Amino acid sequence: PEPANPKRGRFVVLPMAALTWRPSPTIAVFLQAQQGYRASGLSVAGAATTTTVQRFDADRITTIEAGLKFGEAQRSRVWGDVTTSVARWVDIQSDLIDTRGLPYTTNIGDGRVIGVEGYVGWRVTPQFDLDAALFANLSRLDKPGPLYAAALDRELPNIAELGGRVGFRFHRALTERIGLTIDGSLRYVGKSTLGIGQLLNLDQGDYAEISVGSRVEIGRFGVSINVRNLGNVVGNRFAYGNPFSVAAGTQSTPLRPRTARIGIDTKF
Repeated sequence: PEPANPKRGRFVVLPMAALTWRPSPTIAVFLQAQQGYRASGLSVAGAATTTTVQRFDADRITTIEAGLKFGEAQRSRVWGDVTTSVARWVDIQSDLIDTRGLPYTTNIGDGRVIGVEGYVGWRVTPQFDLDAALFANLSRLDKPGPLYAAALDRELPNIAELGGRVGFRFHRALTERIGLTIDGSLRYVGKSTLGIGQLLNLDQGDYAEISVGSRVEIGRFGVSINVRNLGNVVGNRFAYGNPFSVAAGTQSTPLRPRTARIGIDTKF
């Protein structure tokens, strides 16, 4: 007979609702709730001598956000937004590595993420703008699965506690046809860990880099120069490469070193 092809079906409802209130033309208050879902599946995992095939469950996340937006970047002297969020994550799917270095997926338990983020821009003068952004997260694995009890109240992987950016932009018309723009920013990426468990308890992030640039506009032509990572900072963006040696803790994805770019553009 023809070989049987197993079939599975599941119907999932993911609700979303949002509410916005505008007390004035430049202020908006909003509230939003939504759910996300990832399907279940099969994963192969094992120790050095045994191999097992196990099913990992679907995970679901419920997020509630509330925030305030004020001002307009093109018209207001000050503009920005503030958002707070609370997320409940059930049966979290996590990609781990077994003792042989082979990746597999499993459910590590339930967790929560509480976040606050904000952005503000300030037009100091008609030619000079400042802006700043900041986020803060509190994440915890508060109900770990039986095999991950040691990770109780551990931070969830790849979620930095802090991060932010400050920047400026200066634009001035030198003549009727010639304009000059200068901008720059300082960006900080907070510390996080690669994963749950001893093999993946590796630090990443925790670095800051400066970028600067300028552009001269002459009619419909422009000449620009930009420098990224001005201080030539050394940092680790992502602590993962080869799964068979990641446990040694020597892998990293480095920042791009100090890089200069020169560009010429035109409008048609």
